[in-house]
Amino acid sequence: MAKLSENLLGEVKALTFPARRRARFRLHALANDALGVAGRPPRYVETFAEQWRRIIGRSADVLRAMPEAEAPRVLFGTMFGGAYTTRAIDAVLAMSLRLRGATPIILDCSEGLPACEWNVYGNLEPDPGPFGSGRMRHADELACRACTLKLRESHTLPGIDHVSLRDFAVPGDVARATELAETVSLRDLRDFVHHDLPAGDQAFASLLKGTLRGVPLEDERTLWMARRYLTSAILMIERGERLFERVRPDRFVAADGVYVTAAPLCALARKSGIHVVVHGTPYRKQTIWVSHHESYHRALINERNTRWEDLEMTPERVRVADEYLASKHLKARDYTSFHVDAIKDETAIRTELGLDERPIVSLYTNILWDAQLYYRLNVFSNMLEWLFATIEHFEKRPGLQLVIRLHPGEAPGAWPTNQPILPEIERRFPTLPSNVTVVRPESKVSSYVLGAMSRAALVYGARVGVELVMLGTPVIVAGEAFMRGKGFTHDPSSADEYYAMLERIENTERPSPAALERARKWYYYYFFRLMMPFPFYDLERDGAARLSFGSLADLMPGRSPGLDVVCRGITDAESAFEWDDPSAEG
Repeated sequence: MAKLSENLLGEVKALTFPARRRARFRLHALANDALGVAGRPPRYVETFAEQWRRIIGRSADVLRAMPEAEAPRVLFGTMFGGAYTTRAIDAVLAMSLRLRGATPIILDCSEGLPACEWNVYGNLEPDPGPFGSGRMRHADELACRACTLKLRESHTLPGIDHVSLRDFAVPGDVARATELAETVSLRDLRDFVHHDLPAGDQAFASLLKGTLRGVPLEDERTLWMARRYLTSAILMIERGERLFERVRPDRFVAADGVYVTAAPLCALARKSGIHVVVHGTPYRKQTIWVSHHESYHRALINERNTRWEDLEMTPERVRVADEYLASKHLKARDYTSFHVDAIKDETAIRTELGLDERPIVSLYTNILWDAQLYYRLNVFSNMLEWLFATIEHFEKRPGLQLVIRLHPGEAPGAWPTNQPILPEIERRFPTLPSNVTVVRPESKVSSYVLGAMSRAALVYGARVGVELVMLGTPVIVAGEAFMRGKGFTHDPSSADEYYAMLERIENTERPSPAALERARKWYYYYFFRLMMPFPFYDLERDGAARLSFGSLADLMPGRSPGLDVVCRGITDAESAFEWDDPSAEG
């Protein structure tokens, strides 16, 4: 009876959700308007629909002067409305391009997929069967319907066209895609190719995101999820072919470019000769990073060093880079910070961790599913294999102390994961070697000070590596990290080479002045040239976003250098997505 009552309540909430949402946020907007009249800042969360309504209302002159929509035709693969940042970025970029005379087109899912990285149940087609949620129909559909509603709230803008993924479905395509996916095992998932495109690899990325695991479980539910994601990837490819044929975009713009909502269309666009641009939200507040052709994660790995190694490090650039590194324990400058109130005293750290005077080698892990997603196999097949092999090596090196700094993002309330590293270590090593110490994610021990205390540091894909080099610590990179191959870290190309480096690790030389210079130069390039200013939204305490500009005039050319760079790169399909403060030129 209790379950029935709960389900009925869920049905009522689902059926009334749109009306309740409109009424609630209309009241929030009215309250914020009243606060504005009183000269006070807004207090209440608003939908993007309410925020855009206010901005459009102040922009009559801009709209009257808006040019005709011409080339290029820019298709935004926004797809979903669940992510505040993606919706804010795509809407601002689309409107900015329209104001510059381009033809932006928004692609929405409109409940068109069996699964996405945000919702494995998707549109409930095909029926999840025994793996369903147990909710009644409308409650089960709410996630998809709410996603569609939120996207329309943020992207119903003057001069912006829309197309829906559902418009490109054909009879029987879901059944055929499902039948194809049912033939694929977990072991073979990543190798599955459809229409010469890596649908299986794209489904695997969504599986990692959906399960929050770096190594998927080999059980029936995981297999069901994998096949459902693969069904979606197949449908995205097939519907995408019809989409591109009918819409004929000149550019395709997507967020992240990794999961089934974007990766299949990015790959298809490249195959079809359509220029691809991928954007994302970096670490520094109110910035954006963008890349041509591929995910910015892959672009950072694949880029040529000539993009940054000739950069002149003026005194101003040196100051900016060094001050930013020194401020990493402050939360205010980044969206994510794990070093607030950190323990920075070396004696206190030794006492906290029970370390003696033997040389320290520190090791830094990633969030496991995140590492597997962005940093593919290099020396080892995955991060756990590298970690376990390293512990086994140091078990035979009693003259050294290995300190494993687990990623602070695994602490409760930080990044979500269903495969934390500590239980994996404990399963493999019920009793750790006496010279191996694990620093728990929630520990206040400063990763930077620990690294500075170390004879060397070991990383798989952790960005902290470049910062440790700048602090004078030699760093060995075992995974496919951004910093690999940049000339300031030690980059083994095989397991044998990695072990050879470990054998002589206590004699590893500190970074040379030239290596330190390269590290600082790349650090500045990464944080202050690639992360371009994008001051058009702020994240609020509850994770919602608030547009932070007053009218469409703020999106016009010449008003924001970062926005101008992004629009120019999308429009001409070649300009580098980089910007630098002119005062840093020296």
